[in-house]
Amino acid sequence: MTESPLTPLRTLHQNCRRSRTVMSALINTTDPADYDIICITEPFIYSGHRFTMATPSWVSFYARGTGRPRSLILVNKNIKSDSYRQAKVDSRNVTSLIFKFPQVSLQICSIYNEPGTNEHYDELSRHLFLNPPEHPMLWHGDFNKRVY
Repeated sequence: MTESPLTPLRTLHQNCRRSRTVMSALINTTDPADYDIICITEPFIYSGHRFTMATPSWVSFYARGTGRPRSLILVNKNIKSDSYRQAKVDSRNVTSLIFKFPQVSLQICSIYNEPGTNEHYDELSRHLFLNPPEHPMLWHGDFNKRVY
């Protein structure tokens, strides 16, 4: 990403199906020169831990809720660390970062919804009610539900 605040953030979403193979392929074949943000749902998480694999080109942000995280966001290390922060969403299904540049701000969410439930809708609705967004939002995710 160039220094211009008007340069679009290049984002990618991938559901890794909790697969070590899919996660490894994603992080080892995605060129940091092509993307600024990777939103991941159903990441591979090491057994007994709350963490996954990543390469030195990315900063990892995990969902803040209890239990195995179902979403995460990787941020390219070329983005200045003082231009973003993690939003306090208490959910293992939603990871959210707020980006603030001189002329534009944006909140990006990586969202996973268990098939047949409204779990993430309820969590995200509660968060947005208590913390109304101050800037545009971009939602990436695996919603597993038709939304009309």
